[in-house]
Amino acid sequence: MLAGRRLDGAEGQTANLQSRLRLNAARRAGTVALVLALGACAGQTGGLGDGSADLQLDSALGNYLAARHAERIRDFTGAARYFSEALAREPENFELLTRAHTFLIDAGEFSRAVAVAERILRLNPASPSASLTLVVDAARRGDFAAARQRMEGQPLAGVNRLVVPLMTAWLELGQSRPAAALNALRPVGEVSGFKPLYEYHAALINDLADRLDAAEAHYRRSLEIEGGPPARLVEAAGGFLERRGQADAARAVYALYTAQNPDSATIGASLTRLGNGSAPMRLVPDVKAGLAEALFNLAGALRQENSNSLALVYGRLAMALVPDLWAAVIQVADVLESQGQRT
Repeated sequence: MLAGRRLDGAEGQTANLQSRLRLNAARRAGTVALVLALGACAGQTGGLGDGSADLQLDSALGNYLAARHAERIRDFTGAARYFSEALAREPENFELLTRAHTFLIDAGEFSRAVAVAERILRLNPASPSASLTLVVDAARRGDFAAARQRMEGQPLAGVNRLVVPLMTAWLELGQSRPAAALNALRPVGEVSGFKPLYEYHAALINDLADRLDAAEAHYRRSLEIEGGPPARLVEAAGGFLERRGQADAARAVYALYTAQNPDSATIGASLTRLGNGSAPMRLVPDVKAGLAEALFNLAGALRQENSNSLALVYGRLAMALVPDLWAAVIQVADVLESQGQRT
């Protein structure tokens, strides 16, 4: 699942989609002419979906072909547009639903993706990708109980081994149940290589629940990561120590990081602020931010696994929760740039 293009590998495996689209288009007549015109136009303009032409495609097949071309050249906005247009002409086509949903998220059109996710779940209530979209939608509206209910029964396979416990933990905290939150989080630490992620989110949850001694213990353990902790973890842990009045301990955490990463603007700013004597706010100030942080962290892990497609999805979901989460904004921009996109 980590390397899969779509969120649900089992979704959309309908029998010969392109043949069905051709058949439906042929019933409306003009299919062959449209395909020939489409091919000729692509040859003249250098391709569909690259901004060089705005084709008026009036069939499911035409839009589907345009969408697939946009997908091949990683024009996510174009793919979202054309798959949505094809879906408008084939509204019960499950393959088009799942593709439109994925590319709407890729393109940052979250509200439209929510509407498509609702339609997917009417046809397949077990869809993990559509369920996660609606979890994020409910959470960003502050309905943590509804979001938590949607997490029930999600499969614990692939990346969901991390997604489900992380999201569930924060949603439990959103209902003022910190003990249940920490219990739900435990499976993250049992996934090979993800113990630091468990410690980090256990620290964040305890911090928000004002369990400060437990939070400090988890923060300190989260810093004990092979190869050194990332800047965001250092910023969170150091900021916590500052807020607890442990300026020297915070300075030591920052100094250790800058010794290995002297060009870090983020931690350099933390050291400057520490010198001025002004304590920082919590890096993760509330449950929505905690959920966004979890999705951002997952996107980073997927990026390291070269699963850029899924990294983009989780980064976009993080931004749907906290639009000004600049770490996620930069991360999404980095993924898009790596795929030749600028928006």
